[in-house]
Amino acid sequence: MGAYNPHVVTRLISEALERQGYGSLTALAKACGVQVQTVSKWRDGEVVPRPERWPTIEDALELTRGQIAKESGYTGPTLDDLPIRVARLEGQIAEILQRLRPDTTGDGS
Repeated sequence: MGAYNPHVVTRLISEALERQGYGSLTALAKACGVQVQTVSKWRDGEVVPRPERWPTIEDALELTRGQIAKESGYTGPTLDDLPIRVARLEGQIAEILQRLRPDTTGDGS
């Protein structure tokens, strides 16, 4: 997991919720599939949402996509990195499977 400033994450969520009014707690909770109490804890800084939730939070709160990561100084992987990471893993799995396969040339080498 990359490093980031959790206080910035809390501030962004808190400010966006304040701009949109109290009803946004419920809307954000529903959008993220969490309880309203969880969103309240995010707002109050008791808990910081995991980075994989940030795009959903940004969309629900009408923040710019990537804003939480950028402003908090997040240095870990993002959803944009996922296809690249999957491709690398697929290549590694193919190499491992190739090494594990028995010799099929018939010459014993």
